[in-house]
Amino acid sequence: MKAVAYYRTRPSEPGASDLALLTQQAAVRAVVERHGYTLVAEFIEREGEEGSGGSPAYVDAVRTAISQKEDTTALDVTLLVASNAGIGSGEPFRTAPHVKGDNGLLHQHLNATLLPP
Repeated sequence: MKAVAYYRTRPSEPGASDLALLTQQAAVRAVVERHGYTLVAEFIEREGEEGSGGSPAYVDAVRTAISQKEDTTALDVTLLVASNAGIGSGEPFRTAPHVKGDNGLLHQHLNATLLPP
């Protein structure tokens, strides 16, 4: 199965953002290795920046994943959402934005813990 990864960062809070990205990438790597997925693309949402509303990286990730499907009825591609947790003082990723078109796609929310223990 092919996989597309979706990560979130918060550049306005570099310490939390860097740790969050490393944690998300580790979670995705673990799932890819465990299930034998082929990672075909990665997208990073830069939250909290001027003009960063609307989750454009998420929309691009969904569209890329859909473009990788070999059959419209098969679940041969998955979108790996690394974490829904808030980064630093940011809000959690509660609901994914709507992407127009046929987006019958397997979503896996890994929910990587972004705060150190």
